[in-house]
Amino acid sequence: MNKSFEKPNFINLDSLRFFAFLAVFFSHCISYFSYSFPNKYLELLHKHFFINGNLGVNFFFVLSGFLISWLLFIEKEKTGTLDIKAFYMRRILRIWPVYFVVVLIGFLAAAFLNFSSFSQSFFHLTSGIDQIFYYLFFLGNFDLIVNGPTNFILSVLWSVSIEEQFYLVWPIFFYFLSQKNLRNLCLFLIFASFIFRYFNSDVKSYLSSFSVMSDLAIGSLIAYLCLYNQQFISWISNISKNKIIFFYSVLILFIPLHGFSHVFGNLFFSFYYPFEAIMFSFLFAFVIVEQNFSKNSFCKFGNFLLLSKYGKISYGLYSYHMLLFPIAFYFTEGAVFTNNLFGQYILRILISLSFTMLISKLSYLYFESYFLKFKSKFSKN
Repeated sequence: MNKSFEKPNFINLDSLRFFAFLAVFFSHCISYFSYSFPNKYLELLHKHFFINGNLGVNFFFVLSGFLISWLLFIEKEKTGTLDIKAFYMRRILRIWPVYFVVVLIGFLAAAFLNFSSFSQSFFHLTSGIDQIFYYLFFLGNFDLIVNGPTNFILSVLWSVSIEEQFYLVWPIFFYFLSQKNLRNLCLFLIFASFIFRYFNSDVKSYLSSFSVMSDLAIGSLIAYLCLYNQQFISWISNISKNKIIFFYSVLILFIPLHGFSHVFGNLFFSFYYPFEAIMFSFLFAFVIVEQNFSKNSFCKFGNFLLLSKYGKISYGLYSYHMLLFPIAFYFTEGAVFTNNLFGQYILRILISLSFTMLISKLSYLYFESYFLKFKSKFSKN
């Protein structure tokens, strides 16, 4: 193992988290605020570039796989084993407080609130108490698969559920398997996920744990390569600035093309769809390792201090942002905006983003931090 990486300072990851949140946020804004540009070319760019929120979630998955596996590799190297109980406690302290607050609000809203007075009818709050089982046991993604989007507040928790499923089983594999076998497991999961997507290309299947486990496995695989493959880390550390720019250009080019393959017919889509997911995951993995280890980066996103500041609270930003959409509607439903739909659309975005950032910051300072201070009691470092 490369000993110099035992305690890395991943200062550039927080800004990347914020960009991933923005991808999700803008995608939901387009879906929920329903503005259509009169110019068909602007509308095409608008939707195909900004409605790719699932890519933001995929980035979070790759990043989670990378960070969790990195920490597990380091702990096993230093101690010869893993304290699985301590790992679970650290995850509980980080994830559960915000998660269950949103779950509570979501089911209370479904019981007592009605947003049908808004001009749009997509604020679904029809989830029944029988669905709470899914959220108590972090199976929210399967709730969406079985019942559909019955509660807009809870809908964002599908990805948190998948991450918790991953956190439940991943340290067990680390406990019993060698580094080489863990690498082989990652490769198997990438292949298995590809096969699942090949035979399940509908929208609901994307929400399945089996569909996105390749993102987590790819993140874990690059953690392995960075720590145990000197040739790989040497390549990343010394890659030229021109090659870095090329990889970023490919990523930016493919974002608006994401989901566009359906125009070539179902046969092409069913073949291309599983490849596309893996391609984006590896591009995201490249961004993660390039930002952390490359000596020739054209830009280190950690230099943007404001983005890093809010990237640190990206979990709250992601979990709370849907709560603020009705507030944006409440403040912008007045007749003063009747003749300026674009202005209304932009104002709704700004109000939602501003309140989300405010609520998330307050949550981190006065709620989450109370639980996070106990994480050190379960840390080996």
